[in-house]
Amino acid sequence: MGRILVAPRCVNANNEIDVAFLPAAATLRKGSKKMKTFKLKSLEVIESDSQEQKVVTNIPLIDGLAINREDRDRYWLVEAYVDPTYHDYFKALKNKQETIIIQAKISKESNDPAVFLANMVDINVIGSNINILFKGKIIDQRKTKMVDLLTSLMKEGYRGEELISKFEESLKNG
Repeated sequence: MGRILVAPRCVNANNEIDVAFLPAAATLRKGSKKMKTFKLKSLEVIESDSQEQKVVTNIPLIDGLAINREDRDRYWLVEAYVDPTYHDYFKALKNKQETIIIQAKISKESNDPAVFLANMVDINVIGSNINILFKGKIIDQRKTKMVDLLTSLMKEGYRGEELISKFEESLKNG
């Protein structure tokens, strides 16, 4: 999969995304399909610590995009352009090869965060910073209950597709 390609006018001479040229929302084409893109305003990674407590890590963004692929599986791509001090954190997270929970505010800071079940696809060095690419599914906006349910299921040992299936089953059963 690799890096997301943005319009050349959005990239400066140092191969960095130029925020001034990114729209709040735009449409990309993938073959004959359209994909909607949105400006990423904030990003948080939600994990469980060794005592099974929820840990929320706020990731300060330099820039970022959320892309609704509008495919039949309803996948989104979330690309975060961040300071390189987060490289080791994300490398360790990627090495776990687990589905993670991320929260992202899209388009405006005042929007409620969207919650995603995602996998980290790639870490790339771009200029003097890094970009992190996630692929995942957005889940219902009743975020507090959803995050608590997902955290609980992760504590019970569910991972990957099994986690998604158990989560969907729990939602259907109330």
